[in-house]
Formats: sequence, C-alpha cells, structure tokens
Amino acid sequence: MLKKFLLSIACGGLLLFIASTAMAFGIGAYATVGGGGSTFNTTKTDYAPNITSTSSDLTAGAGLIFDTNLASNSIFNYRFKIGGGKYWIDREKEIDMARMHLSNIFGFGLIRTKHVRWWMGPQLGAAYAWGKRGERTYFGITKESYTYQILAYGISSIFDFNLPGPFKDKIRKINYGGINMGLSTGVNFNIAQNFTISLESGFKYNLNWGKQYRKTYTWPIGLYEINSFKEKLFVHGWELYGEVAFMFRLSSDNYKRR
Repeated sequence: MLKKFLLSIACGGLLLFIASTAMAFGIGAYATVGGGGSTFNTTKTDYAPNITSTSSDLTAGAGLIFDTNLASNSIFNYRFKIGGGKYWIDREKEIDMARMHLSNIFGFGLIRTKHVRWWMGPQLGAAYAWGKRGERTYFGITKESYTYQILAYGISSIFDFNLPGPFKDKIRKINYGGINMGLSTGVNFNIAQNFTISLESGFKYNLNWGKQYRKTYTWPIGLYEINSFKEKLFVHGWELYGEVAFMFRLSSDNYKRR
C-alpha cells in the first residue's frame, strides 16, 4: 500500500509537469546535502528508556530536476525532482542506508529580473529508505527464544521470559518510507541565454512507516542468538537541506517585461 501511495505521488507530479510544459521549462541535474533529527517508535520495548528513540541524520545525494519557470517574468513555477543518495543515521551506532526521494515544489516569484529570480513556496514529497546496522552493545531486556532456552538451560518453556542485562544486537534489515511536507526557497541565476544555476534550501518534516529485522545475542561475546524480532517502525523528524542545480532551459523560458 505504501509503495502504491509513493508511486501515485510520483505519477501525479509527472502529470502536472507535463501539463505545465506548454509554458516553458528547464531540465538538468542537482546535488544535495542535508541533516536533521528523527524519532524512532517501535513495537518492541526491550531497549532501556530514552536510549535509542532519537537519532541525528545526515544525507547526500543527486538526481534529475525539472522546473517550469526559471527565468520568465511569470509569478508561478512548478519544480519536480527525483533522485537518490546515502542516508546516515546516528542512533547509538550508525545505520548505513540508501534513500530514493522525489519532491513537488510550488514556487512563487518574489524577485523577478532578467538575470535573477528569487522564489519561495510549499513542497510535498515522498521517500523510501533501506539499509542495515552492524553489531553493537545495548542495555535492556529481551525475550528468550525456545532454542536459546534449550541451549542455555537444557529445557524449553512455553512461557516468555524477559532476560535483563547487556546484550549485543544487529539490525539485519531496515526499510521505511512515507511523505514529507515543508517550505522551500531558491535563487535562479540565469547566467547565459539558455543556462541557469539554481541554489535551493528548505525545511521539511518526514513521516515514515516501515519495519526492521533485528537479532539479539549474548554479551560480551555474541556466540549465541537469544532471539530475533520483526518490528514495525514509525519514524518521524525534521530535515534541513541545501542544493545546487545546473539546468538547460528552452528558448521560450526567458525574461520579458510586461
């Protein structure tokens, strides 16, 4: 269901872009860097309180960019971006992820001259991220699997026991996706007849849903697997970003005094 929703946002943005190309448009590539913070809510509560619920995030990537109005004297511009990159999440131990993202930005020209256009407007986007995290030590509780009970005690019980103490764990797989909303602003420098350099920055708030597949092990040496979990995730948080884009624009996308 989530993948269908993300696909619908991408198709909707593409249709809007195609419908608006009767005006004029520019096409090119962009590079982006950003950072922020996230909160992770899981269906399991075996972590010690307030240890792994928050993270510091960094991202870097690149992609394709389309804009319906880079240089003309019209007020409105629609900008569509699709790309991908790396996503580093510092949540006690770094989670190494990749991320695909797309953005729909609805801009309004605040300053419109022959060589410079400053615009601002809301954005609506979507993203999907996936990755894994290596072994780390944590404090909390974990449920013993039946297999571990036999290895540790020589007998298995039908009851779930919460084993307290330090443990080792790994996130073998983590993936989540969702939507984001925010505000963007940018300046287009029309340095040649058909060429534009665009600087953009913005703020967005991300709402994501997904899963992580985690295994817990004995400490200090992770010789025995204690249990494995398939946990649902709700990940939300803020992000600031900056971008630079290089675009070629059609001859019709030029400044004309009214």
